[in-house]
Amino acid sequence: ALDTIRDTFSLEGNITPITFSLSQLHALLHDDTQLDSEEAIYKADIVKSGGVKRVWLEPVPTPNAAALDAIKTADVLIICPGTLLSSIIPNFLVDGVKDALCASTAKKIYVSNLINRQGHIEKDWTVLDHVEYLETFLTKNFFDSVIANTQKLTPEQQQVYGSEKIWVPSLSGMDSADRTIIGFPLLLPVEKANEHAADALEHLRASVRHYPKRLARALEMVLS
Repeated sequence: ALDTIRDTFSLEGNITPITFSLSQLHALLHDDTQLDSEEAIYKADIVKSGGVKRVWLEPVPTPNAAALDAIKTADVLIICPGTLLSSIIPNFLVDGVKDALCASTAKKIYVSNLINRQGHIEKDWTVLDHVEYLETFLTKNFFDSVIANTQKLTPEQQQVYGSEKIWVPSLSGMDSADRTIIGFPLLLPVEKANEHAADALEHLRASVRHYPKRLARALEMVLS
């Protein structure tokens, strides 16, 4: 279906699902609470429960061969922002994906989150903490480069997200890490977020987003 849409509208690029298998995300917390769905994990106060002891997919999904080929032949691998436990890490748990990523000779880039789910991370976590946590599911020093935002939320954004999300502001410790660090003002300006008058779903979209043009520039700096 994805290929048909791409060909019908003459779109560039490919979307390749990591698996076609049905599977369920599970997590075991340090207080021995077991969470048995993505929704349960997303809503849980994981920090209060002592953190995650184990996270897994059941049954273990069979990888899409085309996705593994895409990883193996890629020149650049970019791990994009997302909720750590329910959006990013599950991809690494599909059989064969971690090995393919770690074996790749591509340049590996992490674009850090702007904000994170409250209760999923400690309030004092830095960008480096995120990098090192993700690398526990891959391999140490997996990422060659990290792109992180240096702007602060507006008071209005802080008020909107204060009860649900945690801001990730600090690049502390990244200067000593053996990787390229790009700190860049990446927040989408408020006026840009609301400039499409015909967007009927605008009121449902997050107001804290990456500014595509600035993020593209940061990626160009890493790849130049």
